[in-house]
Amino acid sequence: AGVVNPVPNPRPTITNVTSTAPNGKFTVGQVIPINITFSENVFVNCTPQLVLETGALDAVVNFSSGSGTNTLTFNYKVGLTDATADLDYLSRTALNLNNGTIEDADGNNAVLTLPTPGTTGSLSANKAIEIPAFNIIAGTNRRDNLTGTNLSDRLIGEQGNDILTGGGGADEFVYKRIQDRADTITDFQPGIDKIVMTNLLASFNYSGSNPIADGIISFSSRGRNTVLLLDPDGADGSALARSYITFRNVSVADLNNPNNNNFVFS
Repeated sequence: AGVVNPVPNPRPTITNVTSTAPNGKFTVGQVIPINITFSENVFVNCTPQLVLETGALDAVVNFSSGSGTNTLTFNYKVGLTDATADLDYLSRTALNLNNGTIEDADGNNAVLTLPTPGTTGSLSANKAIEIPAFNIIAGTNRRDNLTGTNLSDRLIGEQGNDILTGGGGADEFVYKRIQDRADTITDFQPGIDKIVMTNLLASFNYSGSNPIADGIISFSSRGRNTVLLLDPDGADGSALARSYITFRNVSVADLNNPNNNNFVFS
């Protein structure tokens, strides 16, 4: 009788790339989970990386979770200068082992070839995730007077009692630390401009989803202006809420209207 050679086990292959994030626009500090699905369960050693096409500087995203399952997750945090009309990875070879391994239970190394960007099974084909481009206007740790353009600008005052004017366009005012307090925004447009606080809230380990409801952020009317107050330990803590941003000629009702989507918290 002839000898029957066993059929070698096939190597795991990538079948799909998508995200659990909703379609829409994302901005600096927000996290977008990217899920790579294989044809079978795979096991990860070390920290593979996924390279995303994000404009002038491509984002390199470390593996986050999923070893032992058929789906690996890479949590991409949007960077300050990132921009793309439809988020996708850089190329078919954008998944890198980074001196590690991805293999199945039998020790077969996975094939790391991704679907061609823009085609069936790719991230951009499955999702419509936009990261709008902004002119970056950054201040210093001293008092600054920053003025935007008629386009969409991203203003970062940093520390110091800054005067910020967005100008035309849909602008973002970015806050990263508690020490960035005491700014005045002269021309905030409710429903158009946004206050981005993702990094600020992360800086004192806030883990909730609504810092207004949790008493972290509150508002006070000062004549025609509105002051945003920040209380890092919330209404039940011992610290007092302190003035953080003054909005000229903006009412509390317009600033705190959830339909205006004035804030980015996560």
